[in-house]
Amino acid sequence: MTEVTKQTSNLQVVSQNLFQAAERWRIGGTIFQVGLFSVGLWSIWFTLEEIWPTLFMILFTISYEITLLKSNNLYGQAQNLRRTLDLNEAFGWKPSDNEIRDVSARVPKILLQGDLLGRKGSYFASTDTSGSQKALKNLSESCWWSKVLCEKLFTMYSFIVSGILLVSFIGLISILVVAEDYKTRLGVSEAITLVILLIFTLNILRRLLAYRSFAKDAETIEKSAYNLLERNENDSITALRLWSEYQVLRNSAPPIPGWFWRLHQEKLNAAYKVESAS
Repeated sequence: MTEVTKQTSNLQVVSQNLFQAAERWRIGGTIFQVGLFSVGLWSIWFTLEEIWPTLFMILFTISYEITLLKSNNLYGQAQNLRRTLDLNEAFGWKPSDNEIRDVSARVPKILLQGDLLGRKGSYFASTDTSGSQKALKNLSESCWWSKVLCEKLFTMYSFIVSGILLVSFIGLISILVVAEDYKTRLGVSEAITLVILLIFTLNILRRLLAYRSFAKDAETIEKSAYNLLERNENDSITALRLWSEYQVLRNSAPPIPGWFWRLHQEKLNAAYKVESAS
C-alpha cells in the first residue's frame, strides 16, 4: 500500500490525518497511564502519606479517560471514512453529498484537506477498473497488510510481556535472597507486583491476543478473496460480503500504529510487488 501523498485523493489525506490524530491522543493517554502507575509505585516505594500522590492519581485518571474518548472518536471517524473510500476504490461508488457534508461538519477543521472531492491516483496496487475483480484484489491486498503487520505486532508485544515478567521474576527472587529487612522485602514485592499489573493496565496482554486473532481472521478472508480471483468469478455480492466482514473485523481490532506501518512500509511494499508478480 502506498503512503497518502499529494497525488492521492483529499479524502484519503483527511482519513490519514484522522488516524494520526487518534494515534497522538492514544499516545497521550498512554503517558497518563504510565504517570498514574509511576505515582503509585513512588508512593509504595517511599511509603508516602501526603495527599499530593492521591491528587495526581485522580488527575492522571481523569486525563486518561478524556484522551481515550477523544482518540476513540477520531479513530471511529477515520474508520468510517476509510470504509467509504475502500468501497469507492473497489466498486466505483462515489461518496454521496451527505457523506461529504458529514465529513466537513464533523472533522476538525485543522484535519481537513482542500476540496474533499478532488481525486488523483489510487491507494491500492491494482490498476483494474472498478468492479468485483478489483474489489477482490484490493481486499486481498488490505488483508495481507493487516495479517503481516499484526503478526509483527504480536511478536513485539510478546517480547514486551515476556521481558516484563522475566525482569520482575528475577528481581523478586533476588530481593528475597539478598534483603534481610522485612520492610524492604515487602516494599520491593509490592513494587514488582505493580510492574506486573502494568501489563494489564496498559492493555498489553489484550492487544497481544487481539492482534493475533485479527491476523488469523484477515488471513482467512484473504484466502477467500484469492480463491475467487483464481476461479475468475465476477461475483459482486460475494466481494461486497467479504469486504463487509473484513471491515467489521478491522473496526473491532486494535489500531495498527502509524509509526509501525511506516517502519515496515518500504519492505512490505517490495514484498507485495514480488508476491503480485509471481
